[in-house]
Amino acid sequence: MDDLQRRAGGDDALAAVLPVYGPGGTCLTDYGPDPVVAAGGAPRTAEQRQVEAIAACPPGPVLDTWLRGLDLSVLSPLILVEVAAAQNRMEAHQHARKLEVIAELANRPEMSPDWSPLAGAPPVQSSVAGDELSARLGWSRGAANKTVHRALVLDGMLTATGQALAAGHLDAAKAEALASELADVPWQVAHAVEDAVLPEADQCSVAEFRQRVAREVRLVDPDGAAGRHVRARSGRRVTHPRSRPHGMAAMWVVMAAEDATRVDGVLDHAARAAQAVGDGRTLDQLRADGLRDLVVGDVPPGDGPAVEVHLDPPAPVPSPRGEDDWLVTTTRRGPRPGRTAPRTTATLVPVDSPEPNAPGASAPAATAPLTPSNAEPAPRAPGPVESATPEPASLAPRGRRVQRPRARVAGPCGPQVRDARAGGTRSRRTRSRGT
Repeated sequence: MDDLQRRAGGDDALAAVLPVYGPGGTCLTDYGPDPVVAAGGAPRTAEQRQVEAIAACPPGPVLDTWLRGLDLSVLSPLILVEVAAAQNRMEAHQHARKLEVIAELANRPEMSPDWSPLAGAPPVQSSVAGDELSARLGWSRGAANKTVHRALVLDGMLTATGQALAAGHLDAAKAEALASELADVPWQVAHAVEDAVLPEADQCSVAEFRQRVAREVRLVDPDGAAGRHVRARSGRRVTHPRSRPHGMAAMWVVMAAEDATRVDGVLDHAARAAQAVGDGRTLDQLRADGLRDLVVGDVPPGDGPAVEVHLDPPAPVPSPRGEDDWLVTTTRRGPRPGRTAPRTTATLVPVDSPEPNAPGASAPAATAPLTPSNAEPAPRAPGPVESATPEPASLAPRGRRVQRPRARVAGPCGPQVRDARAGGTRSRRTRSRGT
C-alpha cells in the first residue's frame, strides 16, 4: 500500500514535516529550498508547501496530536480545508481500528459457543459477537450483526480495502459500498476489482465509486452477470412502514429495474395529466396519491372526487420517411423545425358519469390543453396486455418513447388505454381537487 501513502508531486509520507503555526497564524516551520524548483518546475507558495506536508502525513498518533494542538481561529481558509481532510483521514483510520477490534472479537472461540437443545432455538448468527455489541453499544441487533459481517470481510477477503481504510485513502461509506458490492462474487473477481478501483477511490463521491465498482465487476466477470441478477432479483421486497414525524411514514421498494421504470412511468404520466387539467397538488404529492389510489383505491374527502382523465389525441402527423402506420415516435424536446406541435386536450370526467362520447353523456367537466412536455404517451400500465411483447424500457433511447398499438388494458383499478391511432382514448383514473 505504499502507493496510497504518496501524492502527486509530493514527498514520501514518512518524510512529511507538519507545519507549526504561531499566535498570529504565521508558519514557523522552515521547509528549505523547494525541490520542485530544483527539478525545473514552477515555484510553489509557502501555503502550497504547507498543504502538501499536511496531505502527505499518514493518519496515526503524530497527525492526531498535531490536529488536537491547532488553533483553528488563526488558520487561513486553504489550510482549514486541508485540516478537514486530515481529520477525515483520522476518522477513517479510527473506523478501521474499530472494525479490526470487532473482527478479533468475532473470531474468539467464546463468541461461537455450543448451543444446547435445551436452551431453545439456536441463534440465527453463528457468532454472538453482534448480540454482545448490541447490548453494550445500544445498537440494534441487525446493525450490530451487519457491522460484524463487514469487519470479518475486511479482515479476510477484502484485506486491501481494510488497509486502504486504515491509511485514510477511503472513508467508511466507500468501504461499506465496496464490501456490499463484492459480497456475492468469487474472491478472484473481488481482488481484481479492488486493484482497479482503490487507487482513485479518494477522487470520487460514494455514488460515483459504486458505479465504478459495478462497472469493474461487469468487465471482470461478464459471464456471471445473469446469475448475479437472478440472486439480486430474489431479494425484491416492499418494506413495512417506518415511522416519520408528524404522523407520516416511509416505505422502501426494491424490484427489478424494468418493473421500477414502468411503475415510475405510470405514476408520472397520471400526475402530469392531473396537473394539466388544473389539479393544484405538486407532482410529488400526485405521485404519492396516485400510488395509494392504485393499490388501495380509497379516496380521502380532502383529495376531492374521483375522476378519470381522458387524453384526447390529436390528428396523427404524417411522417416524411414513410414509416409504417403502427409506429409512432414522439420527442420530449418539442417539434422539429418546420412542423406544428400537435395540441392535445385532456377531459376530466367523474367516475360515476358515462363516457364522454356515449349517448346521453353530459358535457365534459373540464378541458385544458397540454403542452408538448406534458403530452407524453401513456406508459404501459401493469396488468395483462393482449399485444406484442413489449420491449425492455432499458433499450429505449433516452428522451424518446416508441408506442405500438395495444388492446384494452385492464389494470388493478380500472384504467383503460387504447391506441390513439385506432380512434380510441386514453384514460387514467386519478384524483383532483375542487372539481
